[in-house]
Amino acid sequence: MVTWHEIVRRIFNNIQDIYINCGKCTSPNECIDEFPLTTPTDITVFKDCCACILGQVMEDINEVKEIYIPIEDSMITLYKIDDVLIEISEDTAVVIPLDKVEDFIEMIRDMGYENIDKIIQFIEGTR
Repeated sequence: MVTWHEIVRRIFNNIQDIYINCGKCTSPNECIDEFPLTTPTDITVFKDCCACILGQVMEDINEVKEIYIPIEDSMITLYKIDDVLIEISEDTAVVIPLDKVEDFIEMIRDMGYENIDKIIQFIEGTR
């Protein structure tokens, strides 16, 4: 299974190629320091350029479980890797350590996500 450390390693090794696909990035080093090498211990939010870079890397990994969920007028993708969940939307990425999944579910319930049941089924089905 893929880990957070593997994701960050892929970002560092391929940043020159990745950032070109992200219109919100002005340079390859714009947010490279924001990605922790170790698994985040709290729910972590990345915006704009960093979210795009993380999304690009996740799209290229075939062995990761994912689900696409329509939210209002857009779509989010939820990825499950060995040590975190990663939610990617158009301009935001949220990294959720597995021990914070209940907090994440409560947060999205409070935000009024209509497809909360699909999200819970996906999370429980990949544990």
